[in-house]
Amino acid sequence: MGEADRFLTPMAKAYATEKGFRVTQTAMQVYGGYGYMKDYIVEQFLRDAKFITIGEGTTGIQALDLVGRKLVQESEALLKGHLEDISKFCKESKNHRTLAHEIDILETAKEALSDVSMALVKIHKENFRVLALYATPYLELFGDVTVGWLLMWQAVIAEGRLTALAKEKGSRRTGG
Repeated sequence: MGEADRFLTPMAKAYATEKGFRVTQTAMQVYGGYGYMKDYIVEQFLRDAKFITIGEGTTGIQALDLVGRKLVQESEALLKGHLEDISKFCKESKNHRTLAHEIDILETAKEALSDVSMALVKIHKENFRVLALYATPYLELFGDVTVGWLLMWQAVIAEGRLTALAKEKGSRRTGG
């Protein structure tokens, strides 16, 4: 496992499993009072999703790993590289014909993540206990920005491909 992979591991484990649990929790709510009955498979999905959040290492532990080890001790350079990758994408795509506004929002979120990250590095030097209080919200912010970037990247690729397919098939797809 490379250093960049280790840097993203806490997010991949905790962020993804927490979001998965929230999705199944929402699915359960759709059923109302009937949701937690064995008649509906969502009941099993919810139990399984909760187990995964525990089995992958609790979110709090993964969050502490992200801020306490990955961000502060091991990988400030990796964070910088990660943020630069997001910035590069935003600069290359800022004039996208249908997604420019969303890419601008992503750039703003990336700047917020950068600011929060640097603040946490400073807090770590002063008081680790305070850093620990911010670990889980930071992991969620880190995940939101990273997953938002990946989804936006996929959207840009998909929109380009759809436009090319429409042109190839003789359609007048206008986008947006």
